[in-house]
Amino acid sequence: MEGAMQLLSREGHSVAHNSKRHYHDAFVAMSRMRQRGLLCDIVLHVAAKEIRAHKVVLASCSPYFHAMFTSKYFYDGTSDLATAESYDPVTNTWQPEVSMGTRRSCLGVAALHGLLYAAGGYDGASCLNSAERYDPLTGTWTSIAAMSTRRRYVRVATLDGNLYAVGGYDSSSHLATVEKYEPQVNSWTPVASMLSRRSSAGVAVLEGALYVAGGNDGTSCLNSVERYSPKAGAWESVAPMNIRRSTHDLVAMDGWLYAVGGNDGSSSLNSIEKYNPRTNKWVAASCMFTRRSSVGVAVLELLNFPPPSSPTLSVSSTSL
Repeated sequence: MEGAMQLLSREGHSVAHNSKRHYHDAFVAMSRMRQRGLLCDIVLHVAAKEIRAHKVVLASCSPYFHAMFTSKYFYDGTSDLATAESYDPVTNTWQPEVSMGTRRSCLGVAALHGLLYAAGGYDGASCLNSAERYDPLTGTWTSIAAMSTRRRYVRVATLDGNLYAVGGYDSSSHLATVEKYEPQVNSWTPVASMLSRRSSAGVAVLEGALYVAGGNDGTSCLNSVERYSPKAGAWESVAPMNIRRSTHDLVAMDGWLYAVGGNDGSSSLNSIEKYNPRTNKWVAASCMFTRRSSVGVAVLELLNFPPPSSPTLSVSSTSL
């Protein structure tokens, strides 16, 4: 019954109490506590204004805040970040690098011709279409042409000397659109849209094709996979993953695609599966020690650094 509560009396008996106003009164009480600053555990920054609030109330009323507070979004608990770090496998250490020109979470990152590109994301106030690149030789970030579309939860990959910004979320809808950046002319141009809308998908290049796996279409977490041929200028479906995944990462290594971690819509994952393009099948690979969503993955060629002698996956994220 609406507004029903089960109470325990001093004698240990269960007592039922029904109140049609219970839910209303509870929210009124929480609103008054917020106005008085009581038990508030989060501060929202809207332009120059600060709003103190309760995480549990925000999470109950908004899928966005629910995802943020359960660590499904890239968030350090305080603010969106502009910082960058580099990893040295020889010394097994991380060191800080020059910060980006713009704070960005939920961004797309890729390396091309010795430069590191960062595109889109969220700066804590708005969805971004700006992009910048880092030159490790000079230690500087430089702005480049902005994308045609604002995108957060976007993924970026390199193919045939160009960058591809794939899908994402523009603050109103999940996107199927894709655009290509040509560094020689510093411009973005649209290419064929994906077959499905996807944000927080996994993107990688294998054997001259751009693969996109999983993600979220605004209603559910996906396991579907598609690939783009720049020669044909079209997308086609391939075998779906065994597990639905978003906020995971996708990398190519030794002729396979690896889908690493992510979230299946209810929990973070430590599972990994790999795709064989010759058989069009996904098979399970060894699980990670830790469940990870909003994960970043890269392949390092560890030359003259035993063991191992073959490429290895490096995975980084906040443990969830």
